[in-house]
Parts: sequence; structure tokens; C-alpha cells
Amino acid sequence: MPWLLLIPSYRFGAGAYLLCLGIGFQAPVGKMLAIMSSMMISEVVGFLAVVTPAGLGIREGTMYLVLKDLSSGGLPLLLPFAAGIVNMLVDVYFGAMGLVLLKTSCDPGKSGKESK
Repeated sequence: MPWLLLIPSYRFGAGAYLLCLGIGFQAPVGKMLAIMSSMMISEVVGFLAVVTPAGLGIREGTMYLVLKDLSSGGLPLLLPFAAGIVNMLVDVYFGAMGLVLLKTSCDPGKSGKESK
């Protein structure tokens, strides 16, 4: 069942294509694979770049290099930064949810047990 490992990658790439549509670029379905692969390749290169914190700038540059031949418009410039903003918002959201869950699970008064 190693093919199951492809499902999250496909969904991540499809999210890049949907983001492309969401910011107003009507990319044809034929270029969907290039957009998906640019997102996945840039994430891998960003993780491998240990010199920069969280691959900042590396991911955007890699995505630009992959997408620059795809479109003559602003897609190669705008999509990397839109993807970075979306990733940052998702990180902030899940970080806040983690803090809320941590605070509610570690509060001894809410657990029903009385401390002495």
C-alpha cells in the first residue's frame, strides 16, 4: 500500500492549484501538474535548506524558477508569496489551537480532581 503515501502529496499540490485559482489566475488544467509540482519541489528544497529559518526565501525562489516558463503574467511572482502567506496563517491557527488545548488540558481545576 505505498500508493497511499501519494494521497497527501496530491492534496497538497491540488491545494496549490486551487490557491492559483483563488488569487485570480485562470490556469488551464493542462498546467495543473506543473503548478502542483512547483509547490511540492519548493517545499522539499525549503526543508533541505538548513541555513535559512524554515526555508524562508528558498521556497519562494524555487517556486519562481519552476513557474517562470509557465506563465508570462504575474503568476510566478504572486503564487509563491500567496502560498507563503497561507502557510503562515495555517501555522498561526494551529499554534493557537495547540495553546488552547494545552491550557485546557493542563488546568487542574477543570479535570474534576481536587488537589490538596
